[in-house]
Amino acid sequence: MSKYSYKQEFLDLGFTCINDHGAAKPQCVLCYKVLSNESLKKNKLKRHLDTKHPQHAEKNRIYFQHREAVLKRSRFCSATNPALLASKQATLASYVVSLRIGRKMKPHTIGEQLVKPAAIDMARLVCGDDVASKLQSVSLSNDTVKSRIEDLSLNIKNQVVARMKKAGKWSYQLDESTDTGKHAQLMVYVRYEGDMDLEEEFLFCTPLATTATGKDIFNVVDNFQQKEGINWENCVSLCTDGAPAMLGARQGFTARVKQVNPNVQVVHCLLHRENLAAKHLSPDLSAVMQEVVDVVNFIKSSAVNSRLFEQMCVDHGSQFQHLLFHSSVRWLSRGKVLRRLVDLRTELKVFLNEKVHRHAIRFEDKEWMLKVCYLNDIFTALNDLNTSMQGRNQNIISLSEKLSSFKEKLQLWKKKLERDRTAAFPPMNEYLEEWNQIAISRLDIIKPILMDHLENLITEFDRYMPDRNEASQWWVTNPFLARVDNLPEDVAGLQEEFIDLHHDQFHRQLFSSASLGEFWTSVKKEKPIIGNEAMAFLLPFATTYLCEQGFSALTVVKTKARNRLDPGDDLRIALSKIEPCIENIMKEKFQFHQSH
Repeated sequence: MSKYSYKQEFLDLGFTCINDHGAAKPQCVLCYKVLSNESLKKNKLKRHLDTKHPQHAEKNRIYFQHREAVLKRSRFCSATNPALLASKQATLASYVVSLRIGRKMKPHTIGEQLVKPAAIDMARLVCGDDVASKLQSVSLSNDTVKSRIEDLSLNIKNQVVARMKKAGKWSYQLDESTDTGKHAQLMVYVRYEGDMDLEEEFLFCTPLATTATGKDIFNVVDNFQQKEGINWENCVSLCTDGAPAMLGARQGFTARVKQVNPNVQVVHCLLHRENLAAKHLSPDLSAVMQEVVDVVNFIKSSAVNSRLFEQMCVDHGSQFQHLLFHSSVRWLSRGKVLRRLVDLRTELKVFLNEKVHRHAIRFEDKEWMLKVCYLNDIFTALNDLNTSMQGRNQNIISLSEKLSSFKEKLQLWKKKLERDRTAAFPPMNEYLEEWNQIAISRLDIIKPILMDHLENLITEFDRYMPDRNEASQWWVTNPFLARVDNLPEDVAGLQEEFIDLHHDQFHRQLFSSASLGEFWTSVKKEKPIIGNEAMAFLLPFATTYLCEQGFSALTVVKTKARNRLDPGDDLRIALSKIEPCIENIMKEKFQFHQSH
């Protein structure tokens, strides 16, 4: 217990009160010195004021009240203040948990409904009630998690924009789609040169309020750039799909960008172009495909048929027990449906005969089965090509090489088929060996149809993806095998720096272990001319794969149960590879509290 108590009149002498383990002690509001409890006497406090602060001895009470308020604010914000430390730790925990919720694309309510109760239960059972009670101060309500995710998203966005400004040049990849709430969502990714490698980052996803025209899309991106202080002149490339709103020659988004930056390169997504090239089938093969879909739908659309077919496959020890639905909007669908049907053709024939289905006879028809096997082979090859073109860090050079290789394979397969060589079509070849001369005779009948389809494929691939001048780009992917003559002569200093690079042993060793982006980022630091020329080929996106991947995440984030959610911040947390700097967010938040 304190021997002496504090009186309000002591403030006239420049002293307030501080509680030290239950004892009241005077603290000077001028020098912040704390005296003993025995000093709580008017004469002792006045002596301190007159001797230590004589210039303030005549100040009035209002002045000392102001100094007391300053002292109390500093006392509250002291790093040793237990209450403040507990508040900071609880806030930090709230941010960390909210980041995990965002990364896993979970509803904001999961924090209060599941995470916090589960954490308290575990703490109580493992560590005791004292530890569990501390977790009660961690706020994880729906509104709090939403606010935390907004703060984390803003921090990530600021980091991305800062890196874009530092890089000076960047490329955009953008696409538009409709979410479960019937809102048009525009998604944009950016690629720029980082400190060590090329970086691909989610930039933003925002709804288009009404229409989704080229003007609307341009205005959204342009407004974002103006708000963030970045310019169109630094954008070197745009990659998007072939929708008129994007690629329209006069009113499309890319046409409007070219009006403000005529030098921007426009890339029509190679995945979309590959799908367009492979889309059309001849009437004969289209009819076969439709019958395949009818067979699948007969089984899959009926719960009873699905269960019976599954049980039959289990009884026969089949590799698969289910067929796959066909969806025309999914690029890999046809190949997967055909492959599964070919693998289960024996089981299907038995099942359809038992059900007296009208297409049961088709599995006895050698010509029909050969067409199915051929389609399976072709679309499996197209699916393999499509899959190899997906993923991050793809560039126009590498994908153009894959497309050129595939077009050459089509020419080879056509020549082989002309000579009745079917080894390039494994399932069809297996079927021919199974039925020997009977099927071979049928192959001669349908061969013109197959040849015509291959010829059309070659024509369509040439139309949608004309051959690029790969020789002029070869030095980018193989700098130590290329010759100086492969480089353009009209760029001053380019060939000279290329010769220097050939004799640079450090970069020769780096090329064998690093990615293409890492290699040229390192080269550019010492040889900026050749580095900039290489970046002109590596910076542009070749596909809209990241946007397609982002829209898949959008279906998880914005569901029918969360159809009013603005998903932009949640998607940035889920899709960005950049870690938010929670420490900086905390500093800003507690500095704000201190000043108020």
